[in-house]
Amino acid sequence: PYCERWMARDEGLWHPTMDVYTRKDEVVVELEIPGMKSEDVDITVEENHLIVEGTLKRTNEFTDKEKCYCERTYGKFHRVVHLPTNVDDTRVKASFDKGILTIRLPKKERESGKKIKIEAA
Repeated sequence: PYCERWMARDEGLWHPTMDVYTRKDEVVVELEIPGMKSEDVDITVEENHLIVEGTLKRTNEFTDKEKCYCERTYGKFHRVVHLPTNVDDTRVKASFDKGILTIRLPKKERESGKKIKIEAA
């Protein structure tokens, strides 16, 4: 088929779109990653940051001669979310449905301050 031009996205670092919101007892993060397999995504909580990264692999193969338009993004992605509150990283849950990765991070009560005794010199 005749194509006037084709557009390609490099297989480089990209950033999936996401929504982050808080509820009474949790922080919820939703990322759009259609075409991904759950085993190709890593989720980590470090201090007050959520890190989501993975690789979206091309599922179809075609030659340069066959290309017309190539607008989908492939390759590695990396998102870091600064969490608005402390979360309990032992109870984080993640699910994947219809191209949306949903991560639920239960809020954690802040530990109250500890009184420090001053020792005499």
